[in-house]
Order: sequence, then structure tokens, then C-alpha cells
Amino acid sequence: MELDGRGGFASELRLALDDLRRSFANSSVWIALAWHDIIAQYRGSIIGPFWITLSMGALITGMGLLYSQIFATDEPIYFAWVAAGFTLWALVSTMISDGCNMFSQSVSMIRQTNLPMFTFVWRVLARNLMVFAHHAPILIIVWVVTGLFVQINAPLALLGLLLVLANCTWISLALALLAARFHDLPQIVTAGLQFAMFMTPVFWMTDSIHHARFVLHYNPAYYMLDAVRSPLLGRPLDSETLPVLATLAIVGWAVALLMFVNQRRRVVHYL
Repeated sequence: MELDGRGGFASELRLALDDLRRSFANSSVWIALAWHDIIAQYRGSIIGPFWITLSMGALITGMGLLYSQIFATDEPIYFAWVAAGFTLWALVSTMISDGCNMFSQSVSMIRQTNLPMFTFVWRVLARNLMVFAHHAPILIIVWVVTGLFVQINAPLALLGLLLVLANCTWISLALALLAARFHDLPQIVTAGLQFAMFMTPVFWMTDSIHHARFVLHYNPAYYMLDAVRSPLLGRPLDSETLPVLATLAIVGWAVALLMFVNQRRRVVHYL
């Protein structure tokens, strides 16, 4: 232990928790880094980050007009379903894919500064929340036009969003630790997310599937979407949604923290 600088599990756990504490104390750092990421992506653009809103709005409009006819569903309801589905899927999938590159994209900062490692976890979270906020005008417009705003259960939707973020964040952390060691992982995750999108009710409605319901009940992404989208549409939650997400969050964070305690010192060497 003296030779490799490790003081046993208790010492490593204490250092990991101190890293977490210092990351919260440095919240201005990861918020600034997240905002810089978005601004840098659209530097020189006339409308800047609002391209995020326009591109998502165009996708929702096209999908709503076409697939409401293909699936022969009520057009206003389907527009709202697609708007919430794609917005939430963008949040979930981007947080997971960004998590794979969380440490590798910040390798120079990790090597040259003494910033807590959790700084980069919260950076990914803050950046994706900022992007999600750019999608909010789309949801507001759809809900006002369709008249569904009177059915919104805002407290339940907020609770669902917090559970979604809690799960996406530990998944991002776990994948970042694995991807630092196994550099092929980001490509595997990207391919998996493409497959998962079609197996998740992002643009198809759960009422349309009568057989093979395991596609829903064994799909964590379904529960993540249901936790927020159903309250926004005034629909009842699946009875398993909140228990599943709460259990995943507790167990997932426990596993991710154990991984962090074990791998924290090694990340910089893997990179």
C-alpha cells in the first residue's frame, strides 16, 4: 500500500467522498465549463444555441405530421407524445453517450489541474440540462396548441425528471470509468443507443403494442420516458415506473461509487 500510494478501501472512500464534496463547492466551475461547451459549438452562428430548438422543432413537426397518419392516431395527442418523447430521449441518450467521453475529452484538464473528478460528471449534467432548457419552448408551444396544458401534473413530472437525471448521471459516471480503460466502449454504446431508440416508445405509442410487452417491462428507458411524459400528458404512470427508477438509482449509484473509489487514481493513467 505504501508503494502504490493507496491506503486501503476506507482511505480511498474518504478521498472519493472528499472529491464529491469539493465538486459541489466548485459548482461555478462546472457550470461555466458546460456553458462554454454549448457556446463553442455554435461560435460564429447568428442564432447560436437556438439551432438546438429549431432542429428539434423540425424533427417533431415532421414526425408528428407523418406518423400520426401512419399510426392512424389522434394528431394533437400524437404531436404531444412525440414532442415529449424525442425531447426526453435526447436528454437520456446524450447524457449516456457524453458520459463515455467525459474523461477522455477533458484529459488535459485532468492532467494539468487539481479539479475534482466529479467536476466533469456535473459538467455533463449541466450541459445537457441547458440543452433540455432550449427544448422547453417546443413543449410549451405544443401543449398550448393542443390544449393539454390543463392536464399537466407538474409535481409528478418534476419528480420523474429528478429520477431520470439521477439514473442518467450514475450511468454516465460508470461508462466514463469503463471507457477510460476500454476505448472501444463509446462506439459500442452509440450502436446500442441507436438500437434502443427503436425498442423504446419514443415515437410509437405504448397502446399500439399488445404482444411482446417485455419490450417495455424490461427496458429501463421506457420507465425513464414514462416518468416524465405520462404526467405531462395527463396519463397515469405505469405502476412499476417509480419503484423501478428509484431502485435503479439507489443500486446504480452504489455500484458507480464503488467503481469510482477503485478507479479514481487510475483514470489519468488510462487516458
